[in-house]
Amino acid sequence: MIRKLLEAFFRHKWLVLLPPFLIPIVVTPIAFVTTPVAYESIVGVWVDNPTYLDVKSSQSFYTSAAQTQANQLTELLHTRNFMLDVVGRTSLAPLVGTPAGEARVADLIDKGVTVSSASSTSTHLLTIRSHFTTPQLAYQVAQAIVDAYSDRNSNQLVDQSSTAISFYQSQLQDAQDQSTQANQQLSQYAIAMGYASSGDGTPLAPDAQSASSFDPKFAELQASAHFAQQQVDAARSALQNAQQSSAAAIQGQDMSFQVLDPPQLPTAPVTSVKNILIYGIAALVIGLGLSTIVLVLLVAGDRSIRQDADLHPPVRVLGIVPTLTLKQRLPKALRGTATRRAIGFVAGTALPAPRGTK
Repeated sequence: MIRKLLEAFFRHKWLVLLPPFLIPIVVTPIAFVTTPVAYESIVGVWVDNPTYLDVKSSQSFYTSAAQTQANQLTELLHTRNFMLDVVGRTSLAPLVGTPAGEARVADLIDKGVTVSSASSTSTHLLTIRSHFTTPQLAYQVAQAIVDAYSDRNSNQLVDQSSTAISFYQSQLQDAQDQSTQANQQLSQYAIAMGYASSGDGTPLAPDAQSASSFDPKFAELQASAHFAQQQVDAARSALQNAQQSSAAAIQGQDMSFQVLDPPQLPTAPVTSVKNILIYGIAALVIGLGLSTIVLVLLVAGDRSIRQDADLHPPVRVLGIVPTLTLKQRLPKALRGTATRRAIGFVAGTALPAPRGTK
């Protein structure tokens, strides 16, 4: 089978090799001409956490800051809320409001925006590429992504700070109420037992100093008041820490997402080499497939008999033309004559000698 394939290939090599050469030559210029003109605007962002502020981050130990931020921004671009926020800041805003328009802008953002690290070894430099058919749209989308992401981070930090401060404020208020209640119970018991004056509740010496040693009830109330005051101090300290951390996070936001290279209005279109290469490779693969099909068809349609194994009963082999190898090269015009003479010589030597000859 392999011999037949090789024979068919070398016998019809131009027919077999024509599709892999012809189809890419035809398709590649067409792809180059028909590829729409596109403009690209690039934004360079430095992402990091300030070292002088106690700011917590969701960054993984095994991934760089740039890769973490790129993953977050890419995921946000696939959400409807953030995507509409970005589109609303550009000239594509009129398309928002209808399912068809939103599907159209979602497809444009998905194909036209790329967020990645500046290089494979970059740990802090993030690159945002906006690739669209007009320079104004490319610039608007790049700027809108940066503005929408910065505003979202600011709002998120403010919301988290407000929630944390409100929680600790409620904890402090509860602790203060419990402390006030415990002090009131202690004061009322001390006045009732004569350990303090009824005017302002101040302890009387020396009874109030030694009352806890012989009055378990007074000692219990005094311990409750002391514990409640400790809870108030702890809640007040937690509230102050939350306020300081929130202020530090808000102030450090500009340091964690710095736009080093703002987007610029493109002045010249860029060629989409990637699409042209894809079309060229696809054309080459199709050409190779057609060549394979043509070669198989040539082998399947070839009914030539080249060896006795190709014959099936009741067909008999009457003779086999020998394979001749000439030791010297002859002109092409004389090869046929030389081959016939050589075959005739071999056939003549195989015949019996005529009668009457010695």
